[in-house]
Amino acid sequence: MRAAFLITTLWVAGASALAQTQTAPSTPVQPPISPLAQKWQTCMRSAPTTSAAQAIGACSAIIESGQETQNNMAVAYFNRANAGIGVNPGQAEVDYSQAIALGYAGANVYYGRGIVREALAHYRDALADYNQALNLQPDLADALANRGNVYQYGMQDYDHAIADYSAAIAIQDNPIYRGNRANAYQYGKHDLPAALADYDRAIELTPNYASAYVDRANAHVALHENAQALADYQQALKLEPNSALAHFDLGNLFSAEGEREQAISEWSAAIAADSHDGAAFGNRAAAYSDAQRFDLAAADYDAALAIRPDAADLFGRGKLRMRQSATLSGAIADFDQAASLEANSAVYKAYGCLARAIAGTDLDAARSLCDAALTLASSAEHGQYLADRGLVGLKQLRWQDAWNDYNAAAAASPTDAIALYGRGVAAIELGEPSQGHADLTAATALSGDVASQFAGWGVASPH
Repeated sequence: MRAAFLITTLWVAGASALAQTQTAPSTPVQPPISPLAQKWQTCMRSAPTTSAAQAIGACSAIIESGQETQNNMAVAYFNRANAGIGVNPGQAEVDYSQAIALGYAGANVYYGRGIVREALAHYRDALADYNQALNLQPDLADALANRGNVYQYGMQDYDHAIADYSAAIAIQDNPIYRGNRANAYQYGKHDLPAALADYDRAIELTPNYASAYVDRANAHVALHENAQALADYQQALKLEPNSALAHFDLGNLFSAEGEREQAISEWSAAIAADSHDGAAFGNRAAAYSDAQRFDLAAADYDAALAIRPDAADLFGRGKLRMRQSATLSGAIADFDQAASLEANSAVYKAYGCLARAIAGTDLDAARSLCDAALTLASSAEHGQYLADRGLVGLKQLRWQDAWNDYNAAAAASPTDAIALYGRGVAAIELGEPSQGHADLTAATALSGDVASQFAGWGVASPH
């Protein structure tokens, strides 16, 4: 699956394929047409203008009349299920099951029930239905392709998904099958050449296939072919100007190229197209924060997190809140929630430790979080987290522990003003004023505001 980018909307074959195999009822129709025959015509959507709601109503009237044979009742349930796929998949599942129970159990009935079970995220049941449909009709390409969708998008089983898409393509070289197989290659198997070949063929078959341009652009981004990616994103937006996905991913490309304002513009367009695009709000918030437009960043983080929990957005909002001492409790809550979502993240734990140390509250928990962060830390992070734990030591008046941590941090980075200043404070408190003042002087030479930084954390300069 993509991390920075969003996966293309899952495609499933719709009711149009099912409607081709609807079975007419055995009830004879004679002129003039009877009310019951009229209901059958509407139930079966004989007229292209018949809406799903009208079909559902007519099928329901037939079912509730109790006047039909068992076979015709099964057909009515089947047609009501077809009409209800996109309206009420839960009821459609019940209707398909009822048709099967009444003996109407062809490949398309199992295929239809597989579609609604897939939509309901009942993936094992959907697989069973697609398997049965294919047992009855092995060349049902849509069932193969939709089973591939279950494997890919529902179960992240990319090998089985690719096998099913390939079997479907062998029956019918369909651009949707190609696009979904390309997604499996790109986001599942990370086989970019194979993915590009499929996107190319999908676009060749259907030149207005906008989402294929977006996903092909993402493959070009992964290959650092940004010019080709930009052309594909722009073509997708020519085809679908209000595509939230295309605007979002193009914003990511601009951001990676350092074009912050253009990225913000694209994420804004994504939000205009889809007001529930939490990832676009989160990315725009981070960009606003980098631009020191903090009020806008805070509003966007709030909007993103109102849509869905996200560790990176919680972390970003927590860092914003740390800028205001009055919101340290909110920052702590954000860092803790981020850490609960990603338990193996060292940085979220470290910031939970640091925020508590600055606030001077819950210091035992702060120390535990720093300990955990150090266990998970990379070599590049280790010195910083030692300094964070050193601040906890100062706040707890554990001068030797603080000195040890700052000393280790200074050894890792001899020009780290924070480490040197913290070690100096601890040394003076331990009765080593000459050593301590030497460290304070060296730290101030490296960073003229280091003393005020410690003062902001509640650590006064020792005399």
